[in-house]
Amino acid sequence: MDKNNLISFTLSPEEEARLNSCIGELETLLASKFVNLTPDERKEYGRAGHRTENWITKVHQYIQQYPDLVPRHVDVNEFNNDYRSRTALMPYLRRLEAVVTRMDDTGLLLGSDLYTNALMYYRNLKVLSAANVPNAKAVEADLKQQFPAPSRKKAENAAADTPPIP
Repeated sequence: MDKNNLISFTLSPEEEARLNSCIGELETLLASKFVNLTPDERKEYGRAGHRTENWITKVHQYIQQYPDLVPRHVDVNEFNNDYRSRTALMPYLRRLEAVVTRMDDTGLLLGSDLYTNALMYYRNLKVLSAANVPNAKAVEADLKQQFPAPSRKKAENAAADTPPIP
């Protein structure tokens, strides 16, 4: 795989408009249905993994089969509603997660392409700057801010921590 161009990707204006419209429809459809937890609130609740989901399914079956065993403080109607709602939601969530993963992977490769080519441009600027090509020094000085030199103290500490070469 060519490290200078990992991916070639474009969205036409029509595709961008359609994608925006589809996401807007999802947001509108689901705005009143879904909640938005804060990071701290997310930490309060456990995530049901495969083993837990299987166990919940068994509990759901037993509640239906043996309603006399359900404690009074468990609202069976609400439990059944939550179960149906989660069962209906999960296939959509999995599909959307797959789409988001592919979008994220595409963005990762695009970012890598951009960074690789930007580094090549920057390295070329250093050569051009050393050759006193007009404008090269000014552009290099501006872009050099992305890579601040380590402070003298840090460099001295790093040198002191480095064992001598035998």
